[in-house]
Amino acid sequence: MSLEEEKFLDRISPLFGQTYKTEKNGLTYVVGICVDAPKSQINASVVKIKGDTTLVVGRRNESQILGGDTWVLLRYGCEGCANNKESKCLGNHSASIYIVCDSIDHEETAFKLTEENDCHYEFVLPTTIVCEHEKEVSGSTVFLILLLVALFMYFVVGVIYRRFALNAQGCHQLPHFNFWQRIGTLCSDGCHYICRCDTEPEDSWNNITSNFDTSDRDDALLKP
Repeated sequence: MSLEEEKFLDRISPLFGQTYKTEKNGLTYVVGICVDAPKSQINASVVKIKGDTTLVVGRRNESQILGGDTWVLLRYGCEGCANNKESKCLGNHSASIYIVCDSIDHEETAFKLTEENDCHYEFVLPTTIVCEHEKEVSGSTVFLILLLVALFMYFVVGVIYRRFALNAQGCHQLPHFNFWQRIGTLCSDGCHYICRCDTEPEDSWNNITSNFDTSDRDDALLKP
């Protein structure tokens, strides 16, 4: 089984073990999703019932699966099933179950047979399982959006107030202009204070005395 087929199987995994029934033209059709429709017949996932006669038209050990963004097609083959005396099919039976996206979860009542002939049967199963779900916005994203909106409102309201109420002009229309003017310097000083690693070594006695000439050095040593 390919990785793509495994992906589609994983999408419909909540439907595994479910059976669905529909009727048309006096016939009853029972479809099992990766399960035997009648428990008495192994691998029989799609059967057609007429009175006391049950005709297998799809086996899960002959299945194929493919799909798209909002649908999955589960196809059951049934090689040799047409040999049944109740069948009018001259080839092999097969059944296709189109599992399609439906935002309203009512697959029990919406499951139906859409097309049939003596050999092939098509069913439609609407469900929310295969719908693409919108990704939820994380808490950090919501916080960031609120923060940006708050900053935007702070500057807009501040500029309007200072311009019309205080008659400020130019850059002084910005709210707390002095703070924003100094924030670069404050950040630079803070980073330098926290991250600095180049400390000046203490001068040794020799370095101190070397700053004097010979006479000054003698005077410095003789003074009490």
